Amino acid sequence: MMKTAISPFSYLLLLMVLSAPQLAQAQANPFHGRRATPVPGTVQTPITQSRQGHTALPAKMDALPARLHSPQARPLFPTRPEGIPVHLRTPDRSHGTRAFASGAEAEAAALTHLEQVAARLGVAQPSTEFALQRHEQDALGHTHVRMQQVWQGVPVYGAEVIVHFTPQQEIRLNGRYQPTPQGLSTTPSLDADAARGLALADAGTLVPVQDIPPAWQEILDYTQAPAELVIYHPPQAPNPHLTWHISLRPNVLHHWEYFVDALTGDILHRYDHTCSVGPTTGSAADLNGVVRSLNLFQAPNGTYYLLDASKDMYTGPSNALPDNGDGFILTADLNNTNLDDPSFSDITSGSANNWAPTAVSAHHNSHLAYDYFRNTFGRSSINGQGGDVYSFINVADDNGSGLDNAFWNGAAMFYGNGDVAFGPLAGSLDVGGHEMSHGVIQETANLEYQGQSGALNESFADVFAVMIDRDDWLLGETVVNSTYYPSGALRSFVNPNQGGNNLNSPGYQPKHMNQLYTGNEDNGGVHINSGIVNHAFYLFVTGMGGNQAAKQKGEQVYYRALSQYLTRSSQFTDCRIAVIQAAEDLYGPGSSEVLAAASAFDQVGIVGDAPTTDPIDLPTNPGQDFIVSFNTDPSVQTTIQRTDANGNNAQALSTTLPQTRVSVTDDGSAGTFIGTDKHIYYISMDPSSPYETTLSTYPEWDNVAISKDGNRLAAVSTYVDTSIYVFDLNTGNGVKYRLYNPTTANGGLNAGGVLYADAITFDYSGQYVMYDAFNRLERNTGPDLEYWDVGFIRVWDNASQTFGDGTIAKLFSSLPEGVSVGNAVFSQNSPELIAFDMFDENTNYVTVMAGNIETGETADIFYQDILGVPHFSRLDDRLLFNAQEQGSLDDVVGLIALAADGISPSGNASILIDQAKWGVWYGTGARDLNLSAPHPGDLATLALYPNPAPNEVELAFELERAESVQLSLRDLQGRVLRQLPAETLIPGAHQRRLDLSDLPAGMYLLQIDAGSQRQSQRLVHY
Repeated sequence: MMKTAISPFSYLLLLMVLSAPQLAQAQANPFHGRRATPVPGTVQTPITQSRQGHTALPAKMDALPARLHSPQARPLFPTRPEGIPVHLRTPDRSHGTRAFASGAEAEAAALTHLEQVAARLGVAQPSTEFALQRHEQDALGHTHVRMQQVWQGVPVYGAEVIVHFTPQQEIRLNGRYQPTPQGLSTTPSLDADAARGLALADAGTLVPVQDIPPAWQEILDYTQAPAELVIYHPPQAPNPHLTWHISLRPNVLHHWEYFVDALTGDILHRYDHTCSVGPTTGSAADLNGVVRSLNLFQAPNGTYYLLDASKDMYTGPSNALPDNGDGFILTADLNNTNLDDPSFSDITSGSANNWAPTAVSAHHNSHLAYDYFRNTFGRSSINGQGGDVYSFINVADDNGSGLDNAFWNGAAMFYGNGDVAFGPLAGSLDVGGHEMSHGVIQETANLEYQGQSGALNESFADVFAVMIDRDDWLLGETVVNSTYYPSGALRSFVNPNQGGNNLNSPGYQPKHMNQLYTGNEDNGGVHINSGIVNHAFYLFVTGMGGNQAAKQKGEQVYYRALSQYLTRSSQFTDCRIAVIQAAEDLYGPGSSEVLAAASAFDQVGIVGDAPTTDPIDLPTNPGQDFIVSFNTDPSVQTTIQRTDANGNNAQALSTTLPQTRVSVTDDGSAGTFIGTDKHIYYISMDPSSPYETTLSTYPEWDNVAISKDGNRLAAVSTYVDTSIYVFDLNTGNGVKYRLYNPTTANGGLNAGGVLYADAITFDYSGQYVMYDAFNRLERNTGPDLEYWDVGFIRVWDNASQTFGDGTIAKLFSSLPEGVSVGNAVFSQNSPELIAFDMFDENTNYVTVMAGNIETGETADIFYQDILGVPHFSRLDDRLLFNAQEQGSLDDVVGLIALAADGISPSGNASILIDQAKWGVWYGTGARDLNLSAPHPGDLATLALYPNPAPNEVELAFELERAESVQLSLRDLQGRVLRQLPAETLIPGAHQRRLDLSDLPAGMYLLQIDAGSQRQSQRLVHY
């Protein structure tokens, strides 16, 4: 039930807890201060939608953690529904080789093909259910069009298909998709911030939740956990859920993916995404005693830096330290500092030939790994766009002891110095190659780090690692402690079992599907089951002769499979199909290479099929449209005003001077804001029933947000306390959450770097708070790394009705240098859509942007020199933002329409409200923000066998009591095609058979009605 006022008892308790600790006074907000002397801006028509010198954000936003059920109730593997695989070939009747002049033309051709095969796919309207992600033409003349499945503008999680147009006039289709959802709302009840809070709270039960220092936030490109609204199919659940996918970094080292139900706040799924394994020159010995040639940089004062600016990707000054430019390779020293508050220093020397062996090994690894991807595949750096490459040595465990690990945290490579099982990890080239390869995987297929897709992620990193260090088929053989690993290696491609019989044997991995690990540990066996696919690669190469020429063919096939065919949710079967198809592309149908690929996967038992997932929107708020804004006209007493959706009929809500925009409950009944006196205010949003009160005891607050259901409050103090405070308005209890930057390492390591947060907002679940934060990573010499980024923190657990674990995820894993993002806000109905401000120090421009967290796509909305502080309309079809009127430079609330994708601008911007800013659009209707998945009640889960089915399918279900039962088969439009006679059945198990022989191949829904209960199950008929 929505809160409209605070009870006196709760209010008294609140006064006792709304008091921040007296810490150091915060410095001026750098996100604002960067533009202390802005160029005058304006809302004008038309708007230039592109501009020279605009720094691009990362190609993909990190995915949000999604809502999970408990791992015990929802095993990660193998029951997770990964979607329906598709691999079709059809003749291209367009006559002639396809050549597309634009992405729109390629998208149109791909959609036309999808419409032609829609019946086979079971997708109702491909033209509205698939959206272009990217297209490219390769050196073989193949055009690849990658499409993301969407439902009512919300991406279907893990559902991507790729349409391939070949010079042989053949159209190929592969990927994974879901049938069209039926009756699924795409309006979230929880906003992204609440979802983040839930994820963070849960992660805190698994790993330490720690603040991430600003410099680490820049390196990780992470200020808050990215949260994207998706249609998601949870493990073992028959129906899709509208879900927040949150990519959470609870600390510097850990990186978790969460799936949080956007209606109920339930955690549907989670997994650990931490990828772990174990212009001058100089030279020095590495950890293995080998003298290595090093690319260095010599400063004007004669000091040498372990920084390589010699690669063709480098763009920057030649007369200053190269880290003033872009495209360098830097090896730096963490000095064994605590990852809660890490600081790094440049590695320098007075001689070009005097370097610590650990530093030499790490720097040499980065150099060789970069050259491998550049020379072998033409790939410019990890991100494919010439991005900087960071490596850090002397990484300690969180207790300061030696770290038995190396890891990739989404932005950089980290090398521990070993402890029990390993020596210094930088001493292994294949370990370094493995970690850098994780970055390449992240920027291509972005394989989800759990279950089979996570095992593929690990396997591809292993494959490229043994190709970078290609003298054997072992990993980690130079750094393992043979007492701990009797085989002498961490992993083996030749025999992944390494002499062991089970997981109790160090170094053991399965080598065949009959040894597949099906438990929940290790994210469903990502480091375990990768051995099966590793062995398949070995068999593939040896099947082509096993020599260097065979390795060259194998690595080209695998890179093409990764970059052109695999998608986030790909499974082992998809890998088989992708590798065979890539081999066919490169060497022709029926070639010995194609046969070797098929044979390799046959030999490890990867021959079958498996099923994927979708996101959900909230139901639209059914109420009347209103906009609340700050009236900046000094001649009027009213400060906070309400207007209609056209900016007219202004009515006063408050005369208190605000410092922040108003945070409004989902039903539009109440709002909160910070006054210029630093107090927290609570107001009624109904001008006919005015009400205003001060919630805080002391004037020490900088920002505030109220949850969509009105039950919780999140606040940021005026102090540099690296915290967000969350209060339960029903009990008056509060919790202080420390902010940090998460990492991806195993074992619970996180990093600091966050100084303080600013803008905050709850997600629709009330479990997560999305925030922006100022980060600084201190540097012992030279300027600190400073930036703003966006994070998601789990502050509440709806299931237990208590405070969350404070787990954090970030929106971007790596921002370009000089780029900050903030003022992020969720769309009103699609949790995967967000809008935010991006500031580029290189151009001094602010870009109001929108993004889709599921697909990673972003779009520029409006360029100006002030922060836009955007906000979506009730229907998500328009965007409000701060702007300035041309000439007068008066503050105005601008408005621009959004395209069907929910993130791209449509048409020109215009002034909606004069002399105003901080517009917030809201509706006055009530909607269910905590929708639960249908409860089976007296009807046990409906099971179908086989599925896919040829001519007949068997139905199995169980009743707890006698019920009238009706079974029907429907098409995806809901039309009844078959219906068994209604019958009253006794309690217990029942089976029925349904004839499919006269039905065309395709996707259907099998529905069972038992009393007041209804269930449906997708059925594929072939």
